[in-house]
Amino acid sequence: MAVIALLALALTASGPVDAGAEPPAPMAVTPPVALEMPQIDYPADAPPLHAPSQVTVMITVGVDGMVSDIEVQTSLEPKADATVVEGVKKFRFKPATANGEPVPVRLPFTQTFMPPPPPPMPDEPQRDAVLEGLLIERGTRNPVVRATIIVTDPDGHDVQTQSDEKGAFNVAVRSGLPLKVQVFGDTHEKFLQTERVGKGVRLAVKYLLTRKSYDPYEATVRSDRDRTEVSRTTLSGRELTRVPGTFGDPFRAVNTLPGVSQVMSLLPLPIVRGSSPGDTGIFLDGVRLPLLFHLFGGPSVVHPELIDHVDFYPGGFPVQYGGYTGGIIDGQTRAGKPDEHKIDIDVNLVQTGVLVREPIEPLGVTVTAAGRTGYPGLILSLLTPDLKLAYWDYQLRLDGGPSLNRWTVFAYGAEDVVRVRTSDTAPLLTVALFTFHRVDLRYRHGDAESNQLFRVVLGYDNSLLATDSDRSVGSGSGGKVWSINPQARVHQQVASVLDLNAGADVTVSTINAPPDGGAPSALNTLENPDGTFTTAGVFVEAVLRPAPKLSVIPGVRADLYHETGTPQTVNQTSLDPRLMARYVLSDAEVGGTTLKGVVGRFHQPPRLFVPVPGLEQSSLDLGLLASTQTSIGAETRLGASSDLDFNLYYNDNNPVLFDLTVNPSVSSVQQPQPTYAPWQLGPPTAGNSQPQSISDLYTRRVGRAYGAELLLRHRDSNGIFGWISYTLSRSERQNDDGTWGPSDFDRTHILNFVAGIRLPRNWEFGSRVLVQTGTPLTTIFGSNISRSDPEFQLDLRIDKRAVWNTWLLDFYVDILNTTVSQETGGIIGGNAIRYVLPTVGFRAVL
Repeated sequence: MAVIALLALALTASGPVDAGAEPPAPMAVTPPVALEMPQIDYPADAPPLHAPSQVTVMITVGVDGMVSDIEVQTSLEPKADATVVEGVKKFRFKPATANGEPVPVRLPFTQTFMPPPPPPMPDEPQRDAVLEGLLIERGTRNPVVRATIIVTDPDGHDVQTQSDEKGAFNVAVRSGLPLKVQVFGDTHEKFLQTERVGKGVRLAVKYLLTRKSYDPYEATVRSDRDRTEVSRTTLSGRELTRVPGTFGDPFRAVNTLPGVSQVMSLLPLPIVRGSSPGDTGIFLDGVRLPLLFHLFGGPSVVHPELIDHVDFYPGGFPVQYGGYTGGIIDGQTRAGKPDEHKIDIDVNLVQTGVLVREPIEPLGVTVTAAGRTGYPGLILSLLTPDLKLAYWDYQLRLDGGPSLNRWTVFAYGAEDVVRVRTSDTAPLLTVALFTFHRVDLRYRHGDAESNQLFRVVLGYDNSLLATDSDRSVGSGSGGKVWSINPQARVHQQVASVLDLNAGADVTVSTINAPPDGGAPSALNTLENPDGTFTTAGVFVEAVLRPAPKLSVIPGVRADLYHETGTPQTVNQTSLDPRLMARYVLSDAEVGGTTLKGVVGRFHQPPRLFVPVPGLEQSSLDLGLLASTQTSIGAETRLGASSDLDFNLYYNDNNPVLFDLTVNPSVSSVQQPQPTYAPWQLGPPTAGNSQPQSISDLYTRRVGRAYGAELLLRHRDSNGIFGWISYTLSRSERQNDDGTWGPSDFDRTHILNFVAGIRLPRNWEFGSRVLVQTGTPLTTIFGSNISRSDPEFQLDLRIDKRAVWNTWLLDFYVDILNTTVSQETGGIIGGNAIRYVLPTVGFRAVL
């Protein structure tokens, strides 16, 4: 349904239808390594133990390797709990690192207390055999370390040991007797087995232990490092792929955050603080994606298991990002680990995806290959055999080099194809084709204090949309674009109170427009002619710490845009100063508050409101879009895993071009004056569906947006994650008479409630509730003077994981709009539609 709606808009409407200091590097997190872990003894004055018992605490390992933020999660009894809390305070670790930089992490620790051994027998039996083995985790084949193995003979004699870092153990035992073997792991279920060992024999065994929870995100990075932005939300772990209604897609999850609405749930193009979707930059590892969603409403063009985390800036973003006046969404991939082996196969109703990650040890390289192919046309063919849809994408990544000199080769691309049949006997004709390819070559050198990034990105885009008269690809709208994008980024810690970030990037694109195969269409008018389009940008940013709790971040970015191929060469320049500040009002573990603020200038070239490969920007002769953005707010830590973020913002946008508008003008909905007498039969009237002219896109308008954003968030802890996001906003455009009115996609109130919980026996359940104000409607009384009805939506997701000896199998059901609630989205003329969209799939991880 999303595809049909969008194609109807694109094919028939004649109306309006880099980066700086390197973006946060892919979070290749190396877990902390224990340096000192003093033994924790069971308190002598506590109740006696008769069986192995455990206390589990969640701890934070800081950048100094010290332990803090200790929370008891599995209690035994008060004295034992207190002993564990005091004991873990003495632990010392080599801190976790992300790309070589120390970072704090949250992870669980379980202390197992064993009952005292029975008093020794007068005659200790002779142990004349050896039991040796390997402890392996079921499903993942990872070694089980620090597990306790107890071997008991029929006479009640015990002997015990622990597994090493490879999961191996060995213990001397009595021969010829049935031996009871028990294994207790901190994070694994109890294991029980009976063995019999011959005299003088070394019996080798392999035990498969079941993990208590197969959550791969139990250690989470806490972003307490110095920040150079005022408003950023980072999603990671289960927050990326377990949000109901997103079908496991990380980029769709951003639509549940404050400041974001969307065209429709079926067309999830983000509208950030009231700006057009084309004004928000979508990046992958700091490189702009020319196409975000397959068929504009399907999954994103990147395999979700490649994404480590997504950074979202609703506005006021740092100077490393240029060329946009809305927000920034940057998906960061993760480098493969040198010892990582993984095969991931995902099959659902509309697509099949595969990811393989394997190290090549002789070369010191880790290879990651992923791809998906979609077949939504198979389901759509049940409704109409005259429309066929298909898509595919691929990603190939090589990571190598030591930690201080990392290199990456990353190739990725995607293609969407739409075919139609004009009559029962006609063959299927390709009427829409969207393709892009990227090769990202990068080299990163240095550590957290001093580092440099050098990269070259090669690109190819090809988009064709057949004109109505031709109805076949080969002529029509679109174009082929070849591009090269070199980038350089430098970070240097000059002193304890000063960091400097600087960078430069250039993009040179050659454009080859297709021959015009028929009457001009909307995209014909917007596309660039044959020629070149060049952008060049430089930036510098300083992170000043004049006081222990105060950070001031001034920065400036300059960009040059150069276009040839028009009747005359066009040049446009911009200078964007920005100033940000953060002040730590309180650094308490609970109640710690940071005040923040930003003011800055932002420019971008005219850009189509729907991201399309080959139509990155157009009509540079119209000038640049500009925005002045201000924001103030506060962040409060409510606990080790919970926080509150509040922002007030005001954006002045002048000019606004290529605005996303769908509502008719007042004159369009007025009935024409009659030219015939009532009793005479005249020609039919045009009705109220008169489309706006394509020239409206070129109208320079003045806009503004202001509001408040609230995010109450609980990060994944104890198997529970979720957030409540609320946006109170107005997005307005200035009328000809100087008054202000709401833009076509303005929503005053947007409330999202997202929650996910892990249940026993590897079940997971999640829900998302969306309540939002309707969009403006034009009536005979005025433009955008009324609104559609408020909208309510409930999405649900259920996951179940089955654990086999050497692999895992997930089954999931994700349902968008389970309540079959109505939605307008503006693009269907205010007429509400009702739908429910389920997805059922299986995922195998080997």
